[in-house]
This record gives sequence, C-alpha cells and structure tokens, in this order.
Amino acid sequence: METIYIPERHRERDVGAIYSFLEEFPFATVVTGKPGLMASHVPLLLERGGGGLGRIEGHLAKGNPQLRCFDGEQETLAMFRGPHAYISPAWYETEQAVPTWNFAAVHVTGRARLVEDMEKLKAFVTRLTERHERHEGTKWSMDGLSESYKQNMLRGAVMFEMEIERMEAKFKTGAERSEADRAGMLRGLAERQPEETMAGFMSRTYRRLYEG
Repeated sequence: METIYIPERHRERDVGAIYSFLEEFPFATVVTGKPGLMASHVPLLLERGGGGLGRIEGHLAKGNPQLRCFDGEQETLAMFRGPHAYISPAWYETEQAVPTWNFAAVHVTGRARLVEDMEKLKAFVTRLTERHERHEGTKWSMDGLSESYKQNMLRGAVMFEMEIERMEAKFKTGAERSEADRAGMLRGLAERQPEETMAGFMSRTYRRLYEG
C-alpha cells in the first residue's frame, strides 16, 4: 500500500532525480506507528547504492522515546518535503481552471535500526556537519572542539540507519499543463510574496520572547 496518493502525471520515476531531491532537501519527518504514532524532524543523510536502493542515516537525542521504535522490524517512514506554493488560475492562459497547490515530496520507507557504535556516530555527525558547512560556504569544523566536549555531545545522541525498501516521489509541478500555462505559473511565482525565511521567523520569535 502506498503511503502517499500520486496520480500518474505527478509520479517521478527517475531514481537519479529522486536521490538528488533527498540530498537537496535533507530535513525530513520520521514517522513510526507502534505503540502509537510518533514523529521526529531531523536532517538525514542518503548513502546511495550498496546493492539496493541505498540507506538513510540520522540521529536523535538520547532522550527521544521514538528510539525504542527503531528495532529493525517496525516499518518506518521518512517524509522529505521540498518547495511548495499556491498556484493562482490568474497565471494561466486557460480560462476554465481552479486554484491548486504545487509541491514536491518523497516518502522513503524501510525498517530503522539503532547503530550503537560511538565511532560510527562520530563519523556520521562529522559527515553531516561537513555537508552543511560546505553548502553554507563556512569553514567551521568539529576539529576545533576539545575531545571531552565532543565525547559529551556524542553521548547525548543515538544514531539510526534504515535500508531503503521503497521510494515514492510526487512532483506536482503542473508539467502536464500547456506551455503557455507553465510560463504563466513561472512568471506568477517569480513575482509572488515570498515565504517567511528562517531568519524572519527567528527574529519575530526573539521579539516575542525578549522584548514583550
């Protein structure tokens, strides 16, 4: 049974494009269902290939009760979400149309299990940090931390990994519409009011908390 409804016109089948999506938008929602629904929001790393569809790696705080669900047997769902936006019919050349919401999402299913190896956790955190520092163009490195600080930090986290059993990709982009409608959507989106950035949200939160 699929975990997401995907009309054929919105189904992405290109594995390379899906892998690139997982690497570009690595912040995911990890969901388990037993003994009850639980979800954690964490950055994940994709390890491509290895004879199958690849592997997902992540870590949670040691106190997170969802770790008990990562027993290697329970089905686990990781939901990756990319850009999304309201689409106005005013942007179409086609007159008979209704509003919609375009988005891209990939659901990855497997059976997450704990990795109780401090060296593997350390290597994972290092790779995760280096990947995002490289993306930001910054030069920070864990090498500047004292060994005692790093060990204390690592003791507060637990690594998990999940062999990918299934990937479901929904890229709802309006690609099935006419060339004129597609061009209209691109123009409209280029001129729209942008979403609030993380910087804007943080600033507003700080004012609420510290400025009254």
